[in-house]
Amino acid sequence: MPQFRKHKLGDIADITSSKRIFLSDYVAAGVPFYRSKEIIEKANGVEISSELFITKEKYFEIKKRFGSPNDGDLLIAAVGERAGIPYCVKNDGDFYFKDGNLIWFKDFNKEIDSKYLYYFFRSETGQNILNGTMIGSAQRALTIIGLKNLELSFPAKTSQTCIASILSSLDDKIELNRRTNHTLEQIAQTLFKKYFVDDIDPENLPEGWRYEKVNNLFDISIGRTPPRLQHEWFSTNSEDVKWISIKDMGSSGIYISETSEYLTKEAVKKFNVPVIPDNTVVLSFKLTVGRVAITTEEMLSNEAIAHFIPKSLTHLTPEYVYLFLRSFDYDSLGNTSSIATAVNSQTIKGINILTPDKEIIKDFDLTVASLFYKIKTNQEEIKTLYKLRESLLPKLMSGEIEVNVTEKELAV
Repeated sequence: MPQFRKHKLGDIADITSSKRIFLSDYVAAGVPFYRSKEIIEKANGVEISSELFITKEKYFEIKKRFGSPNDGDLLIAAVGERAGIPYCVKNDGDFYFKDGNLIWFKDFNKEIDSKYLYYFFRSETGQNILNGTMIGSAQRALTIIGLKNLELSFPAKTSQTCIASILSSLDDKIELNRRTNHTLEQIAQTLFKKYFVDDIDPENLPEGWRYEKVNNLFDISIGRTPPRLQHEWFSTNSEDVKWISIKDMGSSGIYISETSEYLTKEAVKKFNVPVIPDNTVVLSFKLTVGRVAITTEEMLSNEAIAHFIPKSLTHLTPEYVYLFLRSFDYDSLGNTSSIATAVNSQTIKGINILTPDKEIIKDFDLTVASLFYKIKTNQEEIKTLYKLRESLLPKLMSGEIEVNVTEKELAV
């Protein structure tokens, strides 16, 4: 078994936060300014949903006096239900972050590999330790002083670096697949625009083309959420039925195959929760309007998600419907809620979808089929790599799987 040595975190790195940025410092464009929300999205490999900026002048003024995050630094969400999620800075360029929301680890000493500490914090053991360090009950929070006094055991630096290298190689492949899929989807959207937007006059459509209400071409069902009190209708048991949330759609990519929760078969029956068939396009229309995905098996969803189940008479493919809904202007539907960004199900059913003739759809489908196939294959590989990483993580961190490597071997 590898030999471990204890260190206080305050002795191995400078643990601090940022200098305060005020609301008046925000500008429309400039250097990205991240809160814990955006850092958590980056940590999860999700596209940033909202972004703030400060001026370059303000950023360089702060950087000159106090520094700014560099590659290898760690940022940890400090407050709320997602406190404890770490992010390792890598190829991020210039950015700054919100004080109080995030804790910054920098200037690690020569005995510690910061990437190793990042993966340790991501492990179940690391998360449990961080949870035990938090203060507060209603609003859980990590503190700088608490983290400075936290004592952890580390293997030799060569072992740390080797473990981090094994895990980061898997992360690098996951990230490559995600970037590839983003590019492939952009190509598909460009082709969609070429076929169905450029040089198409909505007032003078080609022969055989028309606009049709989606409710005439699809059975639009809406998901359902059973009550969470008095009975365990929800589970994390993979033998139950996958239940899609808007959060799940935000991290899924085009094809949704994983959900954070399941519904029991008893709940599905009791509350008559609509079942979504495989290869069905789903659309979020409350709180976050306009997220779109395609199911990969029979699933369920909450009441903020509509399901476009094709009727026998439609020739529109899931790929076409996905791209149409991704490019649709949801602002044109208005906002039917006084408390949140949302449209109602009747408005969704009334969307006019461009319906080209069958031959054009067939030709387009053949053109984009290989793109969607590659995207789906890449997503399946991401899923496999993620499970491999999560299975290796605790074994490497605990020493159950030993890595014996010298500094000379690491340098090769």
